[in-house]
Formats: sequence, structure tokens, C-alpha cells
Amino acid sequence: MEAPIFAVYQARYKTRFIWNLKKAVAYHAIIAFVPKGNLQLSDIQIKALLAYLNSSFVQLYIESVGRTTGGVGPIGLEVNQAANIPIIAVEKIDNTALEELASLFDKLDGEARKIGGADKQEQVMQLWNTVIAEIDNKIVKILSLPEYFSDVARTLAQIMVERRVGRGEQPQPTAMRGTTEMPPLRKQEKEKHARRTKSSGHIPKLDRFME
Repeated sequence: MEAPIFAVYQARYKTRFIWNLKKAVAYHAIIAFVPKGNLQLSDIQIKALLAYLNSSFVQLYIESVGRTTGGVGPIGLEVNQAANIPIIAVEKIDNTALEELASLFDKLDGEARKIGGADKQEQVMQLWNTVIAEIDNKIVKILSLPEYFSDVARTLAQIMVERRVGRGEQPQPTAMRGTTEMPPLRKQEKEKHARRTKSSGHIPKLDRFME
């Protein structure tokens, strides 16, 4: 079964939704999206849908429900979470708005190619604050939402990404190089344990409290 849309399963900065123009076969690190039933989407509808999926609104959803290892690092988009992404009905959007949204996906694709991709933080942020901001604004108009919703969604999503990535980049005491001394935190813990052991003397067994 052909899947017109692919998504990166684990993204460090922002989940990317891709148009599968070459009808490639997905592997384990990719989530494939297939239209339900006999629904046939035109190229314009697919591009409009891709513009929406790459918006701040969808990234905010992913940051809210996605899986991370220990709350840090890349965020995983599980299949059940992908299936529950709030979506717009592209078949119900008027042609003018549909074409405008689709053209913004073309613009996003073109800008990403121009700057060399969208897998580095500076590339992602450049796209996020330019073309994706335009996509957010267009979605707000299509859905007749308050204009400030686009800025709020983008700001919240970026904050959540920065916190997640930032936690993953903080140096851990056991990973510090250039010293043979015991890491400060571990040293403090051992000293506290030694003081507790010395002051407590003989530690009673549990059955003493159960008599």
C-alpha cells in the first residue's frame, strides 16, 4: 500500500513530515501515513496537509505526548500518537486557501534545500521563525482562530524543544573528563552515608519492629 507521507520517528529538534514522491519503502525509523478507506488526496491536498503537519501546532502536540528516554534527547512519535494527531480536513478547505497552504509547503521545502537541510538546530530554528511562522499564521486564518494563537503555539513548542534538548546536553558528573577525583555529587553522597553509618551504630533488624 502506498504511503504519500512519511515522518521521522525520532527527531532531536523538530519532527519532519515528508512527501513520499518517489514511493519509497519505509524502514523502522520512519512512520508511514496512509489515507483511510478509499480516500484519494490530490497533490495540492497532500502538500496542504504536509504544511499543516510541519506547523508549530502539530509539534506542540508531539512535544506534549511524544516519548523520550529519561525526558531528554530525541523525541519519539509512536504509532498510536501519530494516529491521534489533531488534523485539518483538507477536502473541506476552499480552493484558494488550500492552494496558499500547499504553496507554503513548497516554500518550506525550497528553503530547507537552500540552507542545506533541516537536521541541525540552526537550520530548524531558521525555518521555524520564517516559513513555518507563515504556515502557522495561515492555519489560524483557515480555522478562524485568534491571530495570537500562532505565536503562542510556536513559542510554547520551541520552549518545550529547548528544554528537552537542553536537559540532554547537560554534563553529568560521571562523564566529566580531565580529572581523577571523585565527582562532587558522588563524593558528597558517600560522605553522608559514612556519617549516617557511624552515628547510627548497630542497625536493628526488621523483626525487632514486628514483635
